[in-house]
This record gives sequence, C-alpha cells and structure tokens, in this order.
Amino acid sequence: MKCPFCGSPGFPRQSEIYNSDACHFWICVKCPTPVSYHSHEKKVAIWVLHNGCWYTIIYMKAKQEYIVQKEAFNLVINREESREDYTFDGEFVMELPSEENVTPANAAEKLALWLTFS
Repeated sequence: MKCPFCGSPGFPRQSEIYNSDACHFWICVKCPTPVSYHSHEKKVAIWVLHNGCWYTIIYMKAKQEYIVQKEAFNLVINREESREDYTFDGEFVMELPSEENVTPANAAEKLALWLTFS
C-alpha cells in the first residue's frame, strides 16, 4: 500500500507476515515525519515528536477537520509469552478546521504553533 503523501510503499503495521491483502494498517518512514494510514482510507495520521512527546495529527475526512492527540506509550510485560510489549493510548488535545492543509513536511511547525497559541 502506498503512502498518501509521498507515494512510497509502506510497511505493514501490526502484522507479522507481509500480505498486502491481509494487512490494513501501514506506516511510511520515507516522509519527513512518520505517517500511519489505513488501506481503506479510513484514517491518516502524521506523527510528530514535540518537546519529547509524540503527537498524532489525524485528518477526519467526514468532518473535514484535524484532531490532535498526545500519545502515551506503556510497557507491558506479557508473562505467558515471556516478552515485553508496548501499547499506546491517545489523549485528545485539540480539534482544528481542515483549511490548515497539514503535510509531513510542515506538521512539526504547525503543531508547535497550535500548541503555543491554544
């Protein structure tokens, strides 16, 4: 599946076996900041590292607006399988109109501006 911004092939996310028909979640690391996207165009998220914290800027196609979330990563010990796993939860930060036109190239600058003046 190709990235909606740069057109490069993405890496399957949450899939241990590469199968383009079976994987619905993808990530692009060729863009200036990571981009995660769904194969059915349900969700596109631009990941931005700001002041030591990860944020996602998600474009909501139906509402034509952006949602900004602050991501919290948690280490989980899976004792049955003797391994460490990471989970993440998003905390709502703000909602913005879509006229901003956020791209991976300008996402860090726009996020810093929004967080400063919100």
